Parts: sequence; C-alpha cells; structure tokens
Amino acid sequence: MEKEGNLKIKRYQEELPLIRSAVSFNSFITISPFADVTAIQTGDLLYRSFPYLESNRIGETYMLNSKSSRYRINDVFGINLYNTPVAFVCETKNEERYISKHKEIELPRPVPLKTSLDKAIMRRRSHRRFEEVSIPLDRLASILYYGNGINGKLSIPSIDSEFLNPSEVKLHTSSSAGGLYPLNIFLIATRVKGLDFGVYKYIPNENSLLPVIKEKQLSMDEVYSSLQPAKDVINLENAGFIIVITGMLWKLIRKYGNRGLKYMFIESGEIAQNVHLSAQSLGIGTVDIAGYYDGEIEKMVGIDGTSEFVMHTIIGGTI
Repeated sequence: MEKEGNLKIKRYQEELPLIRSAVSFNSFITISPFADVTAIQTGDLLYRSFPYLESNRIGETYMLNSKSSRYRINDVFGINLYNTPVAFVCETKNEERYISKHKEIELPRPVPLKTSLDKAIMRRRSHRRFEEVSIPLDRLASILYYGNGINGKLSIPSIDSEFLNPSEVKLHTSSSAGGLYPLNIFLIATRVKGLDFGVYKYIPNENSLLPVIKEKQLSMDEVYSSLQPAKDVINLENAGFIIVITGMLWKLIRKYGNRGLKYMFIESGEIAQNVHLSAQSLGIGTVDIAGYYDGEIEKMVGIDGTSEFVMHTIIGGTI
C-alpha cells in the first residue's frame, strides 16, 4: 500500500505543472459546452458557445456579425438599392454643412510635394517632441488638402429631374466605400501662423476652414486635459495642431450594414497615412494618438458622439 501511495504522489507531482496550467487557463476562458461534440467544430461555433459574449467580447462578436455572405439577402438588397443613378447622385452630392455663425476661412493652395513617394515612406517617423515654432498656414493647408481634399471630378449620367440633375461629383484624395465619404476632419489650431487658436472644420469642397469654437470659448488647458494620457510622452505645449478625424457610421451602414464600420476604420487610416506622408515631405512632425478622452474631444469639436464620433487624432508640430 505504501509503495502504491508513493507512486500516486510521484505521478501527482509530475502532473502538477499541467494541472496548474489547466486551472489557470479555465479561470479566464469558459469551456465550451460543445467541446465534447464529435462533429466538425468551426471557430465561430465554439466562439458563439461562450456564455459571456454580450458583456465583454464585443470585438470578436462584431467580426463574426460583419462577415459577408452571398446568402445574406439583406446585404445584397442593401447594396443593390444604391446601384441606381438616383441613389448615386443623392449620396455623393449629400455634403454635410456645419452650422456656424462664423465666416469660412479660405486656405492657400497646397504646396507641391517635392519628396518622392518612396523617400517619404522610408523617412516617415512618429515625432513626439516638437520645437516652440509656429507652423506656416500654407504648410498646414497642404496637409489638410493632401489628407482629404478634392482632387478631381466625375461625370455622372444625366437624370430627367429638376432637382436631381447635377452633371458631376467631386472626388477626394482618399478613397471611400461607395463614394459615401462618411469622415470629417476637424482641426484644433494651437500654434499656426495666421490662424487663431481654436477649433475649425475642414471643408474639402471649398478648401476652407469653418471656425467652430473661437479662442474665448476654449482654453489650452481643456485641450491638454482631453489628451491627458498622451501628455506624459508628448510635449503638447509646443504642438502646432491636432487633427481630429470623425465618422458618421450611419452613412455606410445604410448601404453595407455592419461591414460599414470596417470600411470607416479603413478610410480613417487612409486619411491618416496621407497626413503623415505629406507632413513628412513638408518637414513637419506628426504622431498618431489614441490616448484621448472621446467624450471631451467630441464636445470640443461640436459633435454629439452618437450620429458622429471621434475615429482618430493626429498631433503635428515643428521638428
């Protein structure tokens, strides 16, 4: 008996690390009730069996529910609904006009970029330390234009209607799913020559800035506070500007359903890369920032955080 007991103790000691690993693993991930099923177990079947999806696995839940399928009639119907001349005209001509009591500020024409694309890509870096030097307005205007400005026109079929008969739509420097353009660019100017401290909305069709909040309505402390997580690693007091990219998800969801969110993230990244590469070519440093308080930024630029919300922020300054 003693010998048998010693063997059990030895076996237990040998298996102890494995037991510890199993306990640790199952402390965080619930075992699927389908784990003992002998049929083919797909990844999404196992995933959907987790009992706590509704509370804390939003990311994976979204990825599963945004998959495209030829058998989803609602997806096909939604997209086909937009494949008509009338829908095309209505959506591409539907530009959001921001209500403001201030006059638009016309921006100078963009400065030609002399750096080749390959050099701009190879030299791109994230800059977190800026000089206490203001940024020229023409440089900032160029960054905004190359980020999401108007670079062309597209002729559209004539429609026999008094109200829906424009002959062309304007195209942007960044692409957009279905030409719906759900993103806006807001600018917080903190150190720009010829531009007062304040919040502005970039108007691509006019290549202009529309003042949203003037200096008397905003303080630098509010700006710094909304970016508090980033303040520890970036000298915000020397930054020249903060670009805030916002998105209106409803514009894409009406056509693409849940996949619209994927497209909006992609488009936000395209604008951001345009900003970084053009800024690098103009000798201005930039850095992506996810360390911000969404609600405070949304209030600052004057959006509700529901029909339109913050997608991304970029800080730029002299280097």
